[in-house]
Amino acid sequence: MPKPIDIRPMDLLALVVCDDIREDGEPKRQSLIGLRDEFVADEYPFKMEGGYIYLGYTGVRQGQIDMLIRLVDADDGSRIRYAEFTVTGVTAVGNGSATVPLDGANVPRSGTYFAEAIANGHLIGRRRIEFRLRGETDGKAG
Repeated sequence: MPKPIDIRPMDLLALVVCDDIREDGEPKRQSLIGLRDEFVADEYPFKMEGGYIYLGYTGVRQGQIDMLIRLVDADDGSRIRYAEFTVTGVTAVGNGSATVPLDGANVPRSGTYFAEAIANGHLIGRRRIEFRLRGETDGKAG
């Protein structure tokens, strides 16, 4: 019996974590400021103040795509459900971007997490993020 075809609702070009996103000009251009893959806190649980997840995508067909951005603990798989929104395709194959503020996300403990982008129930991308306690090292010499 053939396997069902997995049709992704869009293709993710970029999933980036940064400190700020600035828009300027026409057509709209975005500058990502302070790209990062690590956050340091004085204590946990840690409530994030600022920061963004930027998504660049292509291949959006006409219609709506339900998006979910979540943080997943790499050790135990627990999930912090973070943002839900809808992308609407208005052309045959649409390109676009979305920004999700991280402000207010509660991270329960230090460690490795993944920021995941889910489109209509399909995982379309993930980015590794380290959350560290101030003074904590990762065992790397240097």
